[in-house]
Amino acid sequence: KSGKYRLGLKLMELGSIVNNSLELRTLAEPYLKELRDVTTQTAHIALLADCEVVYIDKAESHQNVQMASYIGQRSYIHSTSLGKAICAYLPEKEVISYLEAKRMPKLTPNTITNVEEFMKHLVNVRECGYAVDEIENEESVRCIAAPIFDYSGKPIAALSVSGTILQIPKNKTKCIAEHVVKEADNISMKMGYNGFRKI
Repeated sequence: KSGKYRLGLKLMELGSIVNNSLELRTLAEPYLKELRDVTTQTAHIALLADCEVVYIDKAESHQNVQMASYIGQRSYIHSTSLGKAICAYLPEKEVISYLEAKRMPKLTPNTITNVEEFMKHLVNVRECGYAVDEIENEESVRCIAAPIFDYSGKPIAALSVSGTILQIPKNKTKCIAEHVVKEADNISMKMGYNGFRKI
């Protein structure tokens, strides 16, 4: 009534994130479950919001050891395969601004905490077509992720599988990554993306 306050652009941004995540969840659900079933590991979808990755959907594995993640959970971009998979296809200045905003805390002995080193790491991610969290975010947990693109080729989210280092041994990384990339590409095509990648 006083006119001192009004709705800002931030609410529009948040509304857009919610709208996009609902559409993405609907389109991605069968591929998320397929990835869970074919790899037998927990599968996640996350997008970027406020310089962090936010989990918007999850297909829990049927194994006895479960991941402690949950929908709505936020994580750092520098220590997660989801964050790295998205950032690898974003402009360098944009990624650096995210890193500077949230810092790069050392979560495990393997966590990359240097901006320059992280940017070099993203070059490898692009070359491979997928990203790996090599026990960087949580002790004894390995994750593999691939980006999801929209119709314009912009990375809007990422798809991943997560498991313990016993469930996802290092020598099975590339084999599992092929499934992750395949399903991420299927979702991208549903979002209107007509490119393709090989790993």
